[in-house]
Amino acid sequence: MSDVNKVKLNKKKCETGMDTLEFSITLEGMENLSFDEEPLPNDIGKSIVTVKCINGKVIGSISAVHCIRNTNAEPFSLTDCIKMEIVRNKVFDFIRDYLKKNLGSKYEDKYFENSRVTSLEVNVTRSCVGKATPSDMLHMFQMVFGKVHVWTDRKPNSKCEIVNDSLVYDKKHEFQIKAYNKQKDLHRQGVSVADKLLFRIEIVFKDRKLNSMFDKKRTLDNVLSVKSLEIMCRTYKEVFENTIIPCIRKYMSNGK
Repeated sequence: MSDVNKVKLNKKKCETGMDTLEFSITLEGMENLSFDEEPLPNDIGKSIVTVKCINGKVIGSISAVHCIRNTNAEPFSLTDCIKMEIVRNKVFDFIRDYLKKNLGSKYEDKYFENSRVTSLEVNVTRSCVGKATPSDMLHMFQMVFGKVHVWTDRKPNSKCEIVNDSLVYDKKHEFQIKAYNKQKDLHRQGVSVADKLLFRIEIVFKDRKLNSMFDKKRTLDNVLSVKSLEIMCRTYKEVFENTIIPCIRKYMSNGK
């Protein structure tokens, strides 16, 4: 496990939190089986869990925050830890019932226990400062990282101007840094927010980084826990301080 314990973290003020994680479960010897996708929605229809099976491989996604709030305007943070058991019970019961319903007598607890988290999103959302806009922030990130994928949109009420909408910087097998206009994302979801300059920086942890974070114990039971939530927040800060900040400082001092 990476030594993230050395990263200083003020738990009471930490605004970082978990968003969506993806997982898989391999049903050994059942490569001919496929099951339809089933969702577990919250009270307003936002997905808490979505799961399906294709050729003996169960794949799914979990949005823990939708279990306790109607939107993901704020992630599932350390201050939400007291609700972790509620999330675990609801999520695990749904996945277990899905497997039992589709496998019948072939169901074994080992399938659930052998689950593997394949992707994990951790993020923070802040307001832009001064006259900066989300598009300005995305332009800066584009210049800082250089090789990125950028998505643009037409500027409102303009026929010839575009604004940056979202951006992805990829460190292969380790993580992706996704930055985007969160206010626009919430508006797309039908969520009204007072602050129109919300900017989200999301880090999506991938294979190698997940192994180091959880010492290769990437089961749902281990990752969806209070202890692991703190690891996620510490690792987010580690990447922010060791990857994002140095690139920004270098660009600001040497960029032309």
